[in-house]
Amino acid sequence: MEVVLAAASLTIIPCLCCINYEKKKVMLGPLLLRPSCVVRAGPHPGRLLPGLLPQSENVCSVCGHEGVDELHQFWECPGLASSDWPEASGSQALVPMAINEASTFPCLWFRGMLPASLCCSAPIPPPTELLDIHLFDPHGLSPNPLVWPPGLYGTDGAGGEFSSFPELRRVGCGIARMSELDGGGGFELIWAANLLLPGVVQTVPRSELFAIVVLLGI
Repeated sequence: MEVVLAAASLTIIPCLCCINYEKKKVMLGPLLLRPSCVVRAGPHPGRLLPGLLPQSENVCSVCGHEGVDELHQFWECPGLASSDWPEASGSQALVPMAINEASTFPCLWFRGMLPASLCCSAPIPPPTELLDIHLFDPHGLSPNPLVWPPGLYGTDGAGGEFSSFPELRRVGCGIARMSELDGGGGFELIWAANLLLPGVVQTVPRSELFAIVVLLGI
């Protein structure tokens, strides 16, 4: 007896802004597409459809593995590495994570559906619209926070841990005053300022330019 299975015919791809921050570390694109693109010709796992097949016939038609279950079908089968579907062959790096988390989040790893525990309980707050500058002044160089000391400055901007996801990206700006050490052997941090980038457009290039604008405007 042989059953042709099109695995996970329904895949839900949620709005990225609803996904828990910690799970954004996972390559969600390949993960959510993989279950819907893996098509397995052969016996369906006996434990998924009890009584349909004898255990002796529950063998992977691709690699010959006995006792096929969903984990093997979607992730562990070595044949997936050479699949014609890029969503399967290109997501092999997720196999160890799938093995570790499949029993905890089966709907995520076998159906591409996010469990409620991985969704935000509230909408992600919008970017700030305020210019709020925080100073680091251990030597008391600027008693008036609006008057910064002259000297050699460096500026930078960064989008944080989730910078590759526009919906989650919140960019910060950094400004530092450096002092040349005697002998030209390096620089010492003696004063600094940091701030969140105001406005809807949250990009690293904009934050780098905005840090310079703030420095020149003080």
